Amino acid sequence: CFEPVATTFDILRKNMEINNMESRVRLINAACGEHNSVGIIDSKDKNDAGSNQVLECQEGDVKILSVDSIDDIGNIDLMKIDVEGFELSALKGMIEFLKRNLPVIYIEIWESNFEIVNNFFIDHGYKLVEAISKMAYLYEPIGQR
Repeated sequence: CFEPVATTFDILRKNMEINNMESRVRLINAACGEHNSVGIIDSKDKNDAGSNQVLECQEGDVKILSVDSIDDIGNIDLMKIDVEGFELSALKGMIEFLKRNLPVIYIEIWESNFEIVNNFFIDHGYKLVEAISKMAYLYEPIGQR
């Protein structure tokens, strides 16, 4: 589980401890991106963590890691991706992972990014199964389920 915002990461870690999930969930205090780099968290509304957006920049102090750069990620059948506008970058950083695992993916996509993200999924052997809401979509590998 990737979470770049330190305060949200601490809450997530406490929830994992309370629910005895530490052995089942690996927590990584970083954002997902196309390649390993750094960035900043741009917060449009300090009272709404859902408004936080990762912006890649060399002066940043937030780690950005590609999923493909992490060696010991196990088999994953289902992914939830909510990266606030960073969808394409996060997906490009997990191409090999997607080929190996073929997970079903629940993803929130900003409306302005839908076409390019949907095309990414099509190009990588996925199909849109359901539009759950205006921003939430379910994709699965073609012919795998």
